[in-house]
Amino acid sequence: MKKILLASTVLVGTTGFAAADVSFTGRAYAGLGYNITTGTLLPELSALFTAGMMTTTDQGLEAGASVTVLAAGQSMQKDPSDAQFGTNDWPPAAGVVLGANVYLSGSWGKVAVAYDTNADGDATTPGDQDITVTYTNTWGNFGLSAFGVLVAPGSTATTNGDLGVKGTYSFGDYSVWAAVERDANDADGNTIDLKAGVSASISGFTAAAEIKYDLGNATPFSWAASAGYATGPYSISAFFNSDMEYGGKAAYDLGGGVAIEAGFAHSNGVNSPVSNVVWAGVSMAF
Repeated sequence: MKKILLASTVLVGTTGFAAADVSFTGRAYAGLGYNITTGTLLPELSALFTAGMMTTTDQGLEAGASVTVLAAGQSMQKDPSDAQFGTNDWPPAAGVVLGANVYLSGSWGKVAVAYDTNADGDATTPGDQDITVTYTNTWGNFGLSAFGVLVAPGSTATTNGDLGVKGTYSFGDYSVWAAVERDANDADGNTIDLKAGVSASISGFTAAAEIKYDLGNATPFSWAASAGYATGPYSISAFFNSDMEYGGKAAYDLGGGVAIEAGFAHSNGVNSPVSNVVWAGVSMAF
């Protein structure tokens, strides 16, 4: 979804219709994932595409929508903070419409409404739909974003009532941010989280760090840090956090959105079962 798969501008000249931009983006991956701890070898094959549409009203408002579709496949979850880490986390059977996004944008900011069929992050378990409303805007170097989540009747999603607001200040190659969020269904019963972070990008080097304070929790502080470096077609990155989860990835860019990559990640058993995962494959962005 980072690059254009097929971009075409459709000019609809019929009375009652506006000029609209229609685009398609997509990504795919093929490789092998291996959970060292459980001895599970998983051939990986995944693909998705997003169809986007955008037009501008006579009053200067930008209006748009997009739909993301996943093909059937399998992919090992590589994020230790995800409960599915080290197992297949991709719809294994039929193709799935992941969700739709509709937005309006103007000088006053952007409002988007997104429908997600995978709100709890486990694509193999259907029925956890939710709707997220976001507002974003920037004033010079300062950016603001806010969100709220609603869950439709019958959904098993645990995101109903989540909301938050985040402010970011960027200056040159650096940015700092702070946020307050409400996790309405936090397992520990404490719903308010305070967060802050910094990031930098200088001459191929990138780094980011954030800290979280969970109000009322017996161990309220947690943190995470990441760093990376890219030069020519080569790139490396690594992460580490207070839950003793860590990992890294190396990639070689072949051009045209195609890259060879390999990585390793470790879970300490806090957010997912204790596991060590390695993987290698070819990623494609269109």
